Amino acid sequence: MRSIQAFQIDKAISRVGYTFYYWRWFGAPTSDRQNQVKETFKRIKTGLTDNTVTYEDAYDSWVCVNHDAITWTYRSYPTKPYTTVYLCQSYYEDPDYCYGVWETKEIHLMNVWAEALGYADEMAHHFSSCRNLAINEPDKAVKNGYNYGYFYCASYR
Repeated sequence: MRSIQAFQIDKAISRVGYTFYYWRWFGAPTSDRQNQVKETFKRIKTGLTDNTVTYEDAYDSWVCVNHDAITWTYRSYPTKPYTTVYLCQSYYEDPDYCYGVWETKEIHLMNVWAEALGYADEMAHHFSSCRNLAINEPDKAVKNGYNYGYFYCASYR
């Protein structure tokens, strides 16, 4: 894992709690939800550090049919953590690095890492849907991979 990613994950973990960006992406903090967010980020970091994660171009193949930009191993439904990430065609059209709430490669990767390594799910994808989860269903927001992507990028600030 690149050291900048490890540093940024640690930075995101340090911002879990009563911060503007936590409220924005995970809703009202409770000790259980805060612990879940921290543990998910720790599993992501450990998964990236302790496993070889491979990235394969899938473009418009069958693994990308139901996914906009990126997906993880579907071929054999292995036990998590999944360690193969398939990069779909639209992934290559997004900017590389975190940039506000725009979808970027970095947000997509954090989402897929949250799902594949951190055991999150995908209940919402786009900015507004993720915000609605945080506001109306914070218990679901802390289980949604894209909320981790948006929070991770917000922690750059």
